[in-house]
This record gives sequence, structure tokens and C-alpha cells, in this order.
Amino acid sequence: MACKIFISHATIDSDIAKKLVEAIVEYLDIGTEEITCTSVEGCRQPYIDSLPGFLKEDLKSCKVFFAILSEKSIGASWVLAEIGAAWVLGKNIVPILCRGIKYNDIPSLAHVRDPKSIIGD
Repeated sequence: MACKIFISHATIDSDIAKKLVEAIVEYLDIGTEEITCTSVEGCRQPYIDSLPGFLKEDLKSCKVFFAILSEKSIGASWVLAEIGAAWVLGKNIVPILCRGIKYNDIPSLAHVRDPKSIIGD
């Protein structure tokens, strides 16, 4: 099954990612097998030796890209790279601002999309 939702986050924020996955699964018609989130068990996860290729393919196929932005993740190289890739691919980018992060702290590429209909086909 293809990726519908991609959740970008720093490992330190895996507890937040898990809560987001739980909410998506509970309230939307999406299963964990359609969510890419590397730190949440049950979601789409790559083998460690194929991580870049796996993430690239899932970024291409996802409908929505969530970026969990915390004080720890806002400068993380993987998170910034994934936001940039999502922007280049024209994905619906939905920033999740954690405590201590303000709208002006968001990388500029992450607030160019309007998340009106984030799941529609």
C-alpha cells in the first residue's frame, strides 16, 4: 500500500509522533500501513540500509506531509531536508508547532501551502 501521510520528526520527538499517528488512525480513514513515521511501530518503516531511498519514494507518493517542529527538531538536518523535498514535490505541508515554537520559527518552505483538503484524492 502506498504512503498517504509522511510524518517528519526528530527522534527525540517520537512520543509526539506516536500521538499524532494515534489521532490520525482513530479519526481518519487511514491505517498505520499508509503512514510513514520511522519511530512509530506499525507504521511504514524502512530497513536501515535503505533509508534514503525509502524516504524518497514515500515522499513522492504521500498526499500530506506533517512536520513536527520542536526546539530540538527545528534545526535537525533530516527534518529540514524532508521539508525541502516536500516543498519541491508540491506536497501539502502541515507544520505541527510544539511548545516554544512560534509561526515565525517555521522554515519558510513549510508554510507555503494551505492545508484545506489535506487527504483528498
